[in-house]
Amino acid sequence: MPAHVRCSELAMAVLRQACHAAWPREACGLLAGHRDGHQVAVARFVALPNVAPGCITFAVAPHAFAAAAAVVPASGLELLGFAHSHPDGCATPSAADLRQLWPHCVQLIAAITEAGTMTTGAFWLHAGAAVPLPLTVPPSGSAPMPGSRAR
Repeated sequence: MPAHVRCSELAMAVLRQACHAAWPREACGLLAGHRDGHQVAVARFVALPNVAPGCITFAVAPHAFAAAAAVVPASGLELLGFAHSHPDGCATPSAADLRQLWPHCVQLIAAITEAGTMTTGAFWLHAGAAVPLPLTVPPSGSAPMPGSRAR
């Protein structure tokens, strides 16, 4: 399990844009970057279309997931986990998230308001529980995490 998640400013901006564009539906996508021991560096958020009916859940078509997941290693990155939004909700996993999200990978949950205010939490799911992880978003141009590759 990682001890810390560091998310690039660009990845966070793309996540915010996807969440705002999806409003009032949930946004969802992949997290790509690098691992270095117990540190995770998220370099990219790859938005995926939400094909779920209604506003309070998300689903991804298998072909869309496969296409996005294939791009990650081709760009020199690793699939680290996933992100999705909770419009007007909390930046913590819901009961449905605990049942349905993939365990043993990073999960970012972005609570976003209609006005665009966003709070994001990072989690590691294990044995039906969500372990909160420290999340930082360093300003662009700051030193990369040891072991990460500049892009």
